[in-house]
Amino acid sequence: MSRQTYLYSPKFNKKLIFNSPDNKYQEFTNAYAYSIMLRTGNNTPNRAIICKDAAKEWRNIKNKSTAEIDNIIKEYITTPINPYFIPTIRANCSNPRVEPTPPPIIDPIEPVLEVPKNASAQKKIADAIQIAKNKLAELNQIYNITTDFQIKNDIHSKIAEAESEISVNKDKISKLKRNAIYAQNCRAKKLKMLTENQEVVRYDHPGRPSLLFEYPDLHNQIHDSIEFGSADSKRRKQVVKVRIIEHLRKNLEENYNVYMARTTLNNYVLPKQSNSIAAKAHHHPAWVAVAGVSRTDTQEHIDGHYCLASVKYAKQFASMFADMSTIISQDDKAKIGLGVPAYI
Repeated sequence: MSRQTYLYSPKFNKKLIFNSPDNKYQEFTNAYAYSIMLRTGNNTPNRAIICKDAAKEWRNIKNKSTAEIDNIIKEYITTPINPYFIPTIRANCSNPRVEPTPPPIIDPIEPVLEVPKNASAQKKIADAIQIAKNKLAELNQIYNITTDFQIKNDIHSKIAEAESEISVNKDKISKLKRNAIYAQNCRAKKLKMLTENQEVVRYDHPGRPSLLFEYPDLHNQIHDSIEFGSADSKRRKQVVKVRIIEHLRKNLEENYNVYMARTTLNNYVLPKQSNSIAAKAHHHPAWVAVAGVSRTDTQEHIDGHYCLASVKYAKQFASMFADMSTIISQDDKAKIGLGVPAYI
């Protein structure tokens, strides 16, 4: 046996069944298993089958002498290796080995997303979905071809990421389609109003139209619906405070049949902090702010209604006779403009 063949020949364990044999039966079983491995070229045979066959052979020779049994064991140990199972290296390989081509994987056909020509956002997401699907098909082919466990684990995680990306993009394109359907319905509604009532509704700004289109007197109605009015505690602001937004919403429903959600009405009053990000949602607010409710503020003042009525009267008087009236504030710290509701 050459050095090259020895280095690359398969290794077989001579003590496969019993690591430390104590009698002739155990030595015979190990030698028999070693002989079977050499003849078959399998270094991990089924031990149960080998033990069963070895016990059957042992019944035939156990009555022989010790010398004969040792000779039989020696014959099993010196069993020649089948050259078919010894890999060899050739210096010049004229015929290179050709790897078999794996069978093509047929994926189920999914319906193609129909995107209008003028929907650029939908088209962009549809292209991203198609790229993710192509990547997913390639990953599935690699996963089916490879036999390495670590590579399969990595490919499986990438497959999960690709499937998640496809699912998220499908949700996005569904949302865009719903928005497009909503816009079409709005256009159809405006066209119906134009043809039936000769009424033109036009809004050229992005986003939902303001409720001031539907309720043009909303600011005045908010000021008239205030039950509790007070100036700012620091007396530096030109606003009137209301107790909570829920009281104002109920008054608008009862007095003017203006039905608004609490969060929507909150966007039409002054924000708590004008320089915050949340303040951007307050479109066209009235000069009314929500008071910070505390134990002292929740108690009604005996002159609260009188003061509020005087504020409304001063506002109406100043707006009607602006050129003929002079308003003097009793609070020298507050900068109150003419016609602005506040405590005086």
